[in-house]
Amino acid sequence: MTKQVEGADAVRENVRAEYASIATTGGGACGPGCCSLGAEGSLRLGYTSEDLAAVPEGANMGLGCGNPQAIAALRVGGAGPRSGG
Repeated sequence: MTKQVEGADAVRENVRAEYASIATTGGGACGPGCCSLGAEGSLRLGYTSEDLAAVPEGANMGLGCGNPQAIAALRVGGAGPRSGG
């Protein structure tokens, strides 16, 4: 295994461990200004009320730092970034 792959594996494992800790203890992951728990934090990050209504109860753990779909200008039937189109 190369050093780069070993480093990436360590990062993945650290993220998994941190997310598991948050999921089991109910704690938060970020400092002020990035992510926050609850609907208000998700709305500030660019999610809509409709987005939040589709999320199962208890699934919003405040781990996000933005809504990539809101800024990606996605369109129905549009070409994805890997399609070359």
